[in-house]
Amino acid sequence: MKDTIILVLIFLFVAALGVLVGYKIITKGGGENNTLPGGDLRSFISIDRGRIIPSPITLSASQTNFLVINNISSEKHDIVIARVVQSTPKVVEEVMRTFTLDPLQSENVRIRLTAGEYVIYCSIKKGETEHRTFGEEAKITVR
Repeated sequence: MKDTIILVLIFLFVAALGVLVGYKIITKGGGENNTLPGGDLRSFISIDRGRIIPSPITLSASQTNFLVINNISSEKHDIVIARVVQSTPKVVEEVMRTFTLDPLQSENVRIRLTAGEYVIYCSIKKGETEHRTFGEEAKITVR
């Protein structure tokens, strides 16, 4: 019983920390870029309650980007980062990176993208509908 109480307290602490991190990201405008040593950029992205914050996202093509992606929700997400190769008449995407985020997990993604349009989204399905359809998608512009 004591072990269960300790695990519940740890879970509540981690959940509260996730909410605070999400609040800080949202109130700072989200996706704020921070320059790392060597000139690389770090961007913060959160997934919560059927949305990806911020949206849209702008990154630099001249530098390596470190994406800190936080899943501050209670659901697992399968994340896809894809280049939009063609947008009309039908959208064609080239997948660049995929990974899974468990509830309250973060992932540091180091990625160098060329100038263009990209998208980040969750590919998990609920019934016949993907999380992406519910709003777990954000446009990424690389300049």
